[in-house]
Amino acid sequence: PRVARLADRVASTFVTWVLAIAAVNAVVWGFIDPDRAIWTTLAVLVATCPCALSLATPVAVAAATNGFARSGLLVAKGSFLEELDGIDRFIFDKTGTLTRGETRVASVLPFPGHQVDDVLSIACALEFGSEHPVAHAFRRSGVSGQSAPSIPCKHLQSVPGSGVQGTIDERTYKIGRPEWVAHHLSEPPAEPDTDRVWILLGSEGDLLAWFGIEDSIRSDAHDALADLSRENIKLEMLSGDPSRSGRDVARTLGLANARFGATPEEKVARVQALQAAGEKVAVVGDGVNDAPLLNAADVSIAMGSGCDLSRLGADAVLLSDDLTLLPKAVDGARKFRHIVLQNFAWAIGYNAIALPLAVSGMLSPWLAAIGMSTSSLVVVLNALRQIGSAHV
Repeated sequence: PRVARLADRVASTFVTWVLAIAAVNAVVWGFIDPDRAIWTTLAVLVATCPCALSLATPVAVAAATNGFARSGLLVAKGSFLEELDGIDRFIFDKTGTLTRGETRVASVLPFPGHQVDDVLSIACALEFGSEHPVAHAFRRSGVSGQSAPSIPCKHLQSVPGSGVQGTIDERTYKIGRPEWVAHHLSEPPAEPDTDRVWILLGSEGDLLAWFGIEDSIRSDAHDALADLSRENIKLEMLSGDPSRSGRDVARTLGLANARFGATPEEKVARVQALQAAGEKVAVVGDGVNDAPLLNAADVSIAMGSGCDLSRLGADAVLLSDDLTLLPKAVDGARKFRHIVLQNFAWAIGYNAIALPLAVSGMLSPWLAAIGMSTSSLVVVLNALRQIGSAHV
């Protein structure tokens, strides 16, 4: 964290001044009482050791991250706690974040001339290699009934925010957002209904089938958002899903500020606009489509069940997928700041008292050694208080 680097610079300057004071002290005491010159100088050097100042932040970071890790929140970057303190807004993705991500294919509606088994086999082949939560629906037992696609698919390509395309028997297929699959039409076909997320399967101008996807809201989402709101943090949902299901999720969770059908570029632009307005933004997301969004945020948190790309690029990972850890993390970040300030106050206060005593000859070297050790120990013990407060 920046505060740790600042403390190291201060400690470096502090050491320089201590050496200068010790040299002056030796000269002055050499004139006053030569027998005491070496002992007072030694007391100055021992008593004013900058250990406590340099330990103030690192031990606090270690204690806090240890407590969060025990709870299921893995802190990947040292700046996470510092940046999370003072966050103004949390932005959430929908699928796999506010919803469980345990998607299932609820409906298969083939277009005339196509069979359910055929279009489902093609869809499974296309989605098999994708890490998007929607793709999981096609790999679940009972949907395709297979652990691997029944037909080979080549040249698979994931298009963030749109879908997946690949080649089967020298023919290119696409599955994903209707406007992307049916780009050859002046207007994409109307979705069968608005109660589910609908994705379209097509091939070289031919529309094959609709797939209706269902997902449920996480049981802990409402409590987590309520706790964050009580901390005066603004909440927002940015979803790439244009269907009514996204609006139902926003209404159920009480999210008045929500956008639907947003592309990855539009999500990033939204975050940058908020930052330009002076807000610190935290993003919670899951899936490959969220990687640019996570990268743009001041603080990024990835769901543990998400794809590798989002986890690698995030500042922290919710290993347990427990959203209630978010308000606790905010509270922990604030406690972290208080702990660091307390440690700095102690380190500076101790040295402000010990240095005059050592220079005046009132502090013997053995007392200086005890004081220095006690000072460092107090800083460490104060930081360790965070483990209990951060651990759920």
